Amino acid sequence: MTFSVNANFFSYLLNEKTSLRQFDKEEEEEMWRIAQDFLYSGFLINSLNFDKPNFELFNKLKRHNKAFFINYLVMKKSLAEITKEFNREKICFVILKGMALNIEKIFLPGIRQHRDIDLLVKKEDIGRAYKILRELKFKYGNPETSDNAKYLFKHQLPPMRNEFGIILELHHRITDVNLFKKCPLTNSFFKQKKESKFMKGVFIPSLDCLIAHTLYHGIKHHRFTHGPIFLFDLSAIYKFNKNKWPEDLLLIDKLGLLLEFEKCKKIISDTARDNNFSNEVKDSIKELLNEFNWSSKDEEISLLGLSNKRLTIKELFLRFKRSFNNLSNDYQLPKASFKYWVIFFRRIILFIKKFKL
Repeated sequence: MTFSVNANFFSYLLNEKTSLRQFDKEEEEEMWRIAQDFLYSGFLINSLNFDKPNFELFNKLKRHNKAFFINYLVMKKSLAEITKEFNREKICFVILKGMALNIEKIFLPGIRQHRDIDLLVKKEDIGRAYKILRELKFKYGNPETSDNAKYLFKHQLPPMRNEFGIILELHHRITDVNLFKKCPLTNSFFKQKKESKFMKGVFIPSLDCLIAHTLYHGIKHHRFTHGPIFLFDLSAIYKFNKNKWPEDLLLIDKLGLLLEFEKCKKIISDTARDNNFSNEVKDSIKELLNEFNWSSKDEEISLLGLSNKRLTIKELFLRFKRSFNNLSNDYQLPKASFKYWVIFFRRIILFIKKFKL
């Protein structure tokens, strides 16, 4: 196998293949970086057959994956405590993303890694949910963030962390406010939620909602920068649902992702059928992922949300305006407060120093 972080590599991960030669140092470092930064060690050790020359890398990946699995078990314990209190206080909630996929055993244990717990609650319940989390010793990861949950300019509160290092993100909507003024998914997630078969009192999205969120998260929210993990999620949901896709495509249509969904379906069915990975399959992956490469990312300038892409005056103004709201959300501070402006001007100084303006 010629190791390559492109369509060929995705093809190997989408179906079991054997590495035919030893990776060189650069290839091994890239594989390790993918495992660490993108949480792919579970997919790598379960999708690739490592031959003898690569056993050292395989064992390294295996240990890394084991550590994540132990962390997942701790997450489950924390989640059980949280949901018990939410149910007691009659707070409607839904578990999102990787945690939901693992809880419902859509993936076999130890394959689908995730860094945190994502919890969706109704916007009017954010204050009560936050209070419960604080009582359970969760607090904002950034010590400068104010101890409240009043400023909801993004789709979620800043990340929280407990004494065991478990990270939690509390959402009041599914989609980013910059992509959808009114979220096309949130109401459906609450209406179609169902109780997990394996954790009593824990609620997860319906399969239709899981598929819609998977497409949105990989394509619109992260713009493919997390690689093909959304394809693996879709493939696992498809197999879990006895090789059936949803008939109701309303949510996917609302997201504007019907065309991308058809491409994903074709890739998943073709890679399952075609053990030789024809050029047609590889071309489909390339077309969908827009020649994504793990090593190449557009540099983002964090102060105003600018990038190295050309932007119109209107886009610049909107991003500048959003930056004030984002700062208020990230630090849970009113824009009129002294601390808000201290942080704002500190960011400007750091920005000037970084780019030597």
